[in-house]
Amino acid sequence: MNDLLTKPATPRSRHFNLKLAVAAVSITYALFGVYGKSFGDAFFGIILALIAFLDEYGFDTNRYVDAARQKLQRFYRQGDKIARVLVFTIGVGGTALIVDWIFNLNVIPIDAVDPWIKRLAPALVIAATTLFLVTFFSKFFYQLNVTVADRISNRIEITLYLATSLFIVSNIVFWIGINVENALPSSSTDLNRYDPGQWADISPWWQNLLLSLVLISLVWLTASFIWAFSRYAEYYWRDVPLNSKPKRAQNQDGRSTKSK
Repeated sequence: MNDLLTKPATPRSRHFNLKLAVAAVSITYALFGVYGKSFGDAFFGIILALIAFLDEYGFDTNRYVDAARQKLQRFYRQGDKIARVLVFTIGVGGTALIVDWIFNLNVIPIDAVDPWIKRLAPALVIAATTLFLVTFFSKFFYQLNVTVADRISNRIEITLYLATSLFIVSNIVFWIGINVENALPSSSTDLNRYDPGQWADISPWWQNLLLSLVLISLVWLTASFIWAFSRYAEYYWRDVPLNSKPKRAQNQDGRSTKSK
């Protein structure tokens, strides 16, 4: 309680009133969506209110947000190691898939795990590719934060990590419930093979929600990649003139002249 009384208030942003109005209108819009039984309106209103709230408070450089950013940075900075393991797993699984497709793998447990392996394959490919890209920018931001306290880069960085986490997790959950094994059949067609079912059979609403999370996180992930690349290019080209020395003018006899 004493800390709350003595701690100075967090300074408001430049467009605080505008963001507050956007959040209020978005929540009202979401409530009308709930009243009208329109899930799309309610879902979109909640997302807009969440964006306005996070832009004002979630990306502030306080100790809690900065601690979360550093933990995510520590994880994604080592993401290339996880991605290499995933690529190796994809290589082994792809080899088994080809052998199963051409010659058929007559291993007893394979009938039970075959659908799960094939369903996880797209998610692993997406996760490995995403981790390689995010690791590059995470290491760049880490080196940048060592020398420069850049608040804009911190905002881009936390957005990148949140979008990446949501994108990878939603992809894994989404592909588990998609009937991928029909597109990747085995050599011998077994009508009595194990069928774990799919999201469309259990709950079409849940499948649509997962698909929307995948696409929304992909949009924000793409935007974060563009922001991160623009920040990287800005600092890279800013250092280029500092590393290059201007050439000295030369006389007709070939000797250099010093500028006065």
